[in-house]
Amino acid sequence: MFSRNKYKAGDRIISLEKAKVILETELGIKGWRRNTIKQKIRTGWKFKWIEGVHYINSSRGLAALNIDAIKREILK
Repeated sequence: MFSRNKYKAGDRIISLEKAKVILETELGIKGWRRNTIKQKIRTGWKFKWIEGVHYINSSRGLAALNIDAIKREILK
């Protein structure tokens, strides 16, 4: 069975500050601040967010986003 929401080799995992700029320019969707991303994860905005696939948490909280996995989910 094929699943779109898996980590794939070559996916770009980028810090929130850089991911915000990339996602806004490539998708044209605004609202990629830390608090709005946390809200999107809690509410399941557009797809089910999976830790380790779409985002990375550290001991300090939300650390990075997998922008390629997010783009696959939004553009499917």
